[in-house]
Amino acid sequence: MWNIIENLFGDAIEQAEEIVSEYIEGQTKKEAKVFNYTSENTAKVMAILFNVPGMNQAYSRDFLKSNPIFSLKDGTIVKISQSPAIARIFLVDSEGKLIVGYFISRTQAKALNEALNKIKTEFT
Repeated sequence: MWNIIENLFGDAIEQAEEIVSEYIEGQTKKEAKVFNYTSENTAKVMAILFNVPGMNQAYSRDFLKSNPIFSLKDGTIVKISQSPAIARIFLVDSEGKLIVGYFISRTQAKALNEALNKIKTEFT
């Protein structure tokens, strides 16, 4: 019985697997990239943001919609983009290149604000 099903649907299953693989690869390529250069301070800021409960890596496509909120001592710019459900935070070098991007649910706004205030206090 399984052989009959496999013969009938084998090609369709292979095509579906290829489509899913291509989709996953395409989505992975859209994730925010981390550039090689980061200062020690920027690395510390990245760790603070990454450790906020619920924080995830953002897609780079959202980077263009973000607005600067403050700059770090080393020239790194902290940018934010918000929607009703999600806040996206990006760290950008002084030349405007994306270093890293994160997103978090707006339900975690208190934890995000605490992290941003800590970053402002210690690194600006």
